[in-house]
Amino acid sequence: MPVAVHVNHPTRKFGDLIAVDDVSFKIGQGEIFGMLGPNGAGKSTILAMLSTILKPSSGEGRRHDRYRCLPVPDDRTLRGKNARSGISGSCG
Repeated sequence: MPVAVHVNHPTRKFGDLIAVDDVSFKIGQGEIFGMLGPNGAGKSTILAMLSTILKPSSGEGRRHDRYRCLPVPDDRTLRGKNARSGISGSCG
């Protein structure tokens, strides 16, 4: 089954707080996937990284759509440019 989402060891820090710490998973196209956990576990932070709202401190996440791979944003996105124009990298 082709991979729709690949989360590869991202970590996200906010100052001294580690919101997401080295999480990895793959979601196949057509699969139903849910993230469960207590408040503050990092579920929303993972989604924000995959939707290019946040950049991971380390690691990566990739969303694959029908036409292209959408890696997490580079630093230009965080400086107010359009999220689509700030996407860089390649799928491999």
